[in-house]
Amino acid sequence: MQAADINTIVVAGAGTMGASMAQIFAKHGCNVFLYDIAEAALERGRKLVQMNQLSQIESGDLTAEESAEIQSRLRF
Repeated sequence: MQAADINTIVVAGAGTMGASMAQIFAKHGCNVFLYDIAEAALERGRKLVQMNQLSQIESGDLTAEESAEIQSRLRF
């Protein structure tokens, strides 16, 4: 198996690092499942991704369309 063969990732833990890793994997084309045992942590992770995406749109690093595509690859 090659790294290019992997297209689905599961990230355990929706804290700052887990949410950021999930976002990066999604940005590079992977479907990502972000898992946490606490629903509140998942919601914080979702909000963190949204804030990061908004910041990148405002700075011109991403378009709104690219952000929507990235977020469509994330499952919480």
